[in-house]
Amino acid sequence: TEQWIEYFQIMKPLYTQYIPSADEPENLFLQKDTMSIECLNEGFKGFLKEFNYLPFLEKIRAKTLILCGKADFICDYQYSILMAKKIPHASLVIYSCPHAVTIDKHEDYINVSKDFILENTLTSDFLVKEQYD
Repeated sequence: TEQWIEYFQIMKPLYTQYIPSADEPENLFLQKDTMSIECLNEGFKGFLKEFNYLPFLEKIRAKTLILCGKADFICDYQYSILMAKKIPHASLVIYSCPHAVTIDKHEDYINVSKDFILENTLTSDFLVKEQYD
């Protein structure tokens, strides 16, 4: 656990721009119910090294919403563009933030997701909607 805390103290700026207020937890990533170090280690030691999803993307038939951060060091946003181009009926929103879109752009993430799910207001064809503050 100490290594986990030290890792996120050093790496946090690469994951999120989130700065907690005085009454919030110091780091959302460190909450036990948020992250599982065992699952993370299991994934990176095995199947994530070899998994290639590209051949399967064109088989997806459901309308798909892809959200990503342009400054994401974990999953480069170019992969999200590639996914959106290969998945029929995909919509893509690229935010000006790192990996933690759900934290850094929370309100817009909720609104875009609601629109997509409830009203389907995003185009059903490939769309890049870049958002910058």
